[in-house]
Amino acid sequence: MGFFPDPLLTPDQVETLKTDTVVSSSMKGFEELGVRVHSIDSILPGYLETFRSGGRLAKARA
Repeated sequence: MGFFPDPLLTPDQVETLKTDTVVSSSMKGFEELGVRVHSIDSILPGYLETFRSGGRLAKARA
């Protein structure tokens, strides 16, 4: 399929699909590893502020 102008799957994607990416249930989770989980809704506005008109980059340029 990689020879078509807009392939559905590339050879690299086929290779990736050959590998199992599901984590075993016996592995430690975020809590056991001491990782605090946050929703993207609580983090994203801070990242986007940099790119907003009048955001942090605009203040730095002024």
